[in-house]
Amino acid sequence: MDYCEYFNKLGIEKEECKPKNIEPPTIPPPAFGVCTANDICESKKLCVQVTGEPCCYPPAHQCPTVEQLGVKCINNNPTNWCTRDEHCLRGRKCCPTGCGYNICV
Repeated sequence: MDYCEYFNKLGIEKEECKPKNIEPPTIPPPAFGVCTANDICESKKLCVQVTGEPCCYPPAHQCPTVEQLGVKCINNNPTNWCTRDEHCLRGRKCCPTGCGYNICV
């Protein structure tokens, strides 16, 4: 009998024995500061990235660039959330993060 089983049998709840809720990481939206309507972009949206550089918002059928996603690489053993668009909810795309895994955006 291990530590947690022992206290569980006694009816004593130990914080360190409670199951951990593992939440998937939240992915920030593309790092755009401001977007305005503009006909020069295919998506009809001209944006300013948080870096101050102007760019076109990616069209719905195209993934944002790795820079636009702004994902910070912190995991040594990343897991793909998707490998094809069909793995994502309708209207979302499976896109590379530049960190060795893909996400739905």
